[in-house]
Amino acid sequence: METFYIADEIINTLRELEEDLDMNKLDSSTGIAWAGKGKTKVRQLLKDLYILFKLEGDNPKIIRLIKRTKGLIEFLQKVKGAYEGDPVLKKWLMKLPPHQSVEDVNNVIDEIVKGLKRWERIVRERVEIVKEGNEHLEDIPTHPNSDIFYVKAMELNPYSTMETKHSLRADQAERQAKRSTEDLIKFDPDDPIRGRRFWRPKDTGKAPASGLIISDGHHRLNEIYRRYLLGEISGNTLIEIVKVDY
Repeated sequence: METFYIADEIINTLRELEEDLDMNKLDSSTGIAWAGKGKTKVRQLLKDLYILFKLEGDNPKIIRLIKRTKGLIEFLQKVKGAYEGDPVLKKWLMKLPPHQSVEDVNNVIDEIVKGLKRWERIVRERVEIVKEGNEHLEDIPTHPNSDIFYVKAMELNPYSTMETKHSLRADQAERQAKRSTEDLIKFDPDDPIRGRRFWRPKDTGKAPASGLIISDGHHRLNEIYRRYLLGEISGNTLIEIVKVDY
């Protein structure tokens, strides 16, 4: 499995855990006796989260993970407390390579929690700043070419305001990540980004429609949005999109 897709795998694992295990009742004081299937999934969850924040800690897919999994930090802290108080669970968790001690696993969970809290802050400060509606677009200029329109970097969220015709591919994402910010933002007449706006329920006529459908260039926009989330470019940075009718 390529690490680029690991956030999706984690969400699937959590969905299965929610079906098989009451996460809210995970408590070291109850003498937990998880079924084998549940234990395997918890171990896989820890392994995948470790890989995610070690190798793909800046992937915007983490937004979906944060939004999808309320209470994950509390759950991880309960897992930590549970195995510390149960020698059987402790022995089981040590099967999570390359960790050789309880201290190693504690450090892994602490690093995962640190990564989740960092992304909770990014979501709060840079994702949720774009509210429902289109007030954030009231100051966006009209492009002098009627066949082109501007978008702001802050509105390129693939999990709310922006839809794409194709899913992301790891190889394409890696290629875009190697480009300079100047090159990413610059209009390319030979390979333009294409798309259109559409009206969303809370939009008003005071600004352009806030919904975006992108038919070409979504890997490039994903990289621009990633750099915005990391504070490398301003959310008001303008990108030129060639209008399409479909």
